[in-house]
Amino acid sequence: MSLQVGIIGGGGITDAHLMGYSRISELERTVVADPDETALAARKRKFPHIETTGNYRDILSDPRIPLVDVCLPHHLHHALAMEALSAGKDVFCEKPIATTLQDAREMVETADRAGRKLYVSLNQMFTPAHRKAKEMIEAGKLGRLLMGVWKMIGNELERMGIEDHWKGDVRKAGGGALIDTGMHAAYVMLDLFGPAENVSAFARRLVVPHANKGDDNSVAVIEFKSGAVATYAQSYTVRSEQWNERKYVYGTEGSLHIDDTSPKAPLTYHSPENPEGRVIAVEEMDPLFAGTVAESVVHHMSCYLNDRPTLYSTQLAVDALQLILALYCSSETGRAVLVADIK
Repeated sequence: MSLQVGIIGGGGITDAHLMGYSRISELERTVVADPDETALAARKRKFPHIETTGNYRDILSDPRIPLVDVCLPHHLHHALAMEALSAGKDVFCEKPIATTLQDAREMVETADRAGRKLYVSLNQMFTPAHRKAKEMIEAGKLGRLLMGVWKMIGNELERMGIEDHWKGDVRKAGGGALIDTGMHAAYVMLDLFGPAENVSAFARRLVVPHANKGDDNSVAVIEFKSGAVATYAQSYTVRSEQWNERKYVYGTEGSLHIDDTSPKAPLTYHSPENPEGRVIAVEEMDPLFAGTVAESVVHHMSCYLNDRPTLYSTQLAVDALQLILALYCSSETGRAVLVADIK
């Protein structure tokens, strides 16, 4: 079975998607749509085989293209996905699925009613260290999970500092750091710890001057239905360090330390028998971020072509959005919030 894909949006993230599509032997044709000719030219230089158009409706009206890949700013995900579903297309969408829970659920319900596929790319689900951590947790290597500690720190001041850029714009992005990079933390935590129940958070704009921008520094505490708790610290304003992501999972019988700061992304396992820890071998992806995005594309397209279930359901993307919105609600109200109360 051959595949033709239409990508709507020609920004930087599209390169990682195109990297993934270039690895799919069944791919026959790729069309990228964006009104920005400079963006299209940049994509074409790196991937000469692609076709380009300035009008995304050329993709929606093309009967040869069964699947649309939405690579747009957050606030456009819902509208473009709905339009694509209405045009009879299957949809593969960048995270977050949408900026409101109502929009996310409408996308899922519309796809279900129409009998169409709706996938959401949650690329850190494909980080090798995360997959191995999940495997070890399910095998009981950590015993009962007690706590998680997540830190995602770096510098996003350039894009956050441009007033009309969508990055961190409350309307266009749905918020700041929490709904952007924090979304990765949300879905990976949910995958490892299970459903979240109760949250508290402080999401603050401490450095970025523009009033339309959301949080650039955030701290959250999450209680899961299992009884485990986790903390999450996020900053977009650290210029003294390279971007780094570190995750720690603690259980009654051991702990896992994930260091997503290099292509090696080492995973270290500590146990009572080996308290100093030992490094667990995982696949190396270089570059790590683009590699996980590309792997997400390859995985979803393989499942699509072979009618197989995906690694995770679209509901995980909905649940992660609900968790993020609960954190924002807590920050705004100054109180703890039950995730289930976010409708």
